[in-house]
Amino acid sequence: MQEYKRILDYIIEQADRNDARNLQFEQDILFNIGRIRSSIFERMVTRGQGCQTLTDMQGLLKILETMLQIFQSQLENTLEGKFKEYYNMGYQNTDSLIEVGLDIERRFQREVKEITIVRDDDTINYIQKHAFEMLTGYSANILQQLRATLGDLILKDNADRAAVQKAIQKILDVNPSKAKEIAQTELSRAYNFGVIERLRTYQMESGRQVRKYWHGFLYSASTCSYCHERIGHIYDLDDDSETLPAHPRCRCVWLPVLEGWDEPVDRRLIARANMLTTGYSEEQIYARINNRLNINYGEYLKVEDAVEYLQGDRTPDMMSKIAIARDRAIDATKADFQITAEQGDDVWSKRFNQQIGFWKTTVAEAIVDNNRDLLDRTYEGIKAVMLLPWSSQQISKWERLLHSIDEARS
Repeated sequence: MQEYKRILDYIIEQADRNDARNLQFEQDILFNIGRIRSSIFERMVTRGQGCQTLTDMQGLLKILETMLQIFQSQLENTLEGKFKEYYNMGYQNTDSLIEVGLDIERRFQREVKEITIVRDDDTINYIQKHAFEMLTGYSANILQQLRATLGDLILKDNADRAAVQKAIQKILDVNPSKAKEIAQTELSRAYNFGVIERLRTYQMESGRQVRKYWHGFLYSASTCSYCHERIGHIYDLDDDSETLPAHPRCRCVWLPVLEGWDEPVDRRLIARANMLTTGYSEEQIYARINNRLNINYGEYLKVEDAVEYLQGDRTPDMMSKIAIARDRAIDATKADFQITAEQGDDVWSKRFNQQIGFWKTTVAEAIVDNNRDLLDRTYEGIKAVMLLPWSSQQISKWERLLHSIDEARS
C-alpha cells in the first residue's frame, strides 16, 4: 500500500526543531526581567515607612516613583535590540523552512537566491515603542494604586510603617508577571512580523503564491480555545483577519505554505526529510520532549517512542507510555533521596513513615513535572512539619529531603 504525507508535515517538524531555541531565547529574557522585578520591588517594600501627613505620603510616593522609573529603565535596557533580533530569527527560520520545502520538491532550479536581510525599521520601532508604552502604563498603574491606598490609610489614621509596607507589598504582588507578559507578547509579535516579511519577499522574488499556516501546540493543555480552533488553518498571505500573537503570551507562529505543500505526496519524494531520525541525537530527542512538555522525565521513554511523539503521535497508547514513564521517573527520584523508613513500632516512627512517604512522593512528582511552584510550597510545608518533636535521626532525613528540593531548584 502506497503511503502519503504532506510536505507541510515536514515543514511543521522542522519548525518544531526551531521551537526549543526560540523558547530559550524568550526564557533568558524573561528570567532577567523577573530578576529585575524582584530586586526593585523588594527594595520598594523595604523603603516603605509611616505616613502621618499628606506631605509624608508625597515624599514616600516620590521615592517609590523614582524606583519604578529605575525598574522601567532596566526593563527597557534588557529588551533593547531584542525585538530586532527576534524579528530576524523569524525571518531566517522561515527562510530555512522554505528551503526545506523546495528541497523536498526536488526543484532545485527554483531555489530562492541568497537574500540580504533588510530590516523593516519602522516595524521594529513600532513594536519596541508599543511595548515600552505598555511598560510605562504598567508602572503608572502601580503608582496610581499606591497613591490611592496610602491616601486611604492616612484618612483612616492607620498609616504606620507596618501597614504601609503591607499595602505596598499587596499592590506589587498583583499580577506579578505583567511585565513578562508584555515582553513575551511583543517578542512574539516581532518574530511573526519577521516571518510575514520573509514570505512577502519570497512571493515577490519567486512569483509563487505563498500562504500562511497557523502553527501552535495543538495538544498542550495550556493552549487556549481560541488558538486551538485555528491551529492547522491556512490563510492567504494578505488576509489580516487573524494576527499573531492572538492574545497575551501567545506562542503560535505562522509557517510558509507554497502551492501543493498541503496536498498528499508520495513518501519517496520526501525521503531526505526524515529530520527526527537523521537530525537528532538521543540526548537532543529527550531534550525536545522535556522542553515541549515542560517535564524532566523524557529519558524514561524508549527513544523510538520519543521519536513517534515528536512526529505527531498523540494516540491514547502514546499518552499511556508517557504516563508510565512519569511513574518510573517518580519511583527513581524517590529512590535517589536515599531516605529509608523507620523500623520502630512506636507512635512517632509510624507517624514519621506516613509523613515522609507523602512528602517524598510530592517532592518527586514536583521534580519530574518540573513544577517550581509546587517545589516552593512543598519546601515550606516540610519546614512546618519539621517543627514536630522528631528524633535527631528523623530530622536529618527531613533535611535530606529539603536538600533534594534545593538541588532541584538550583
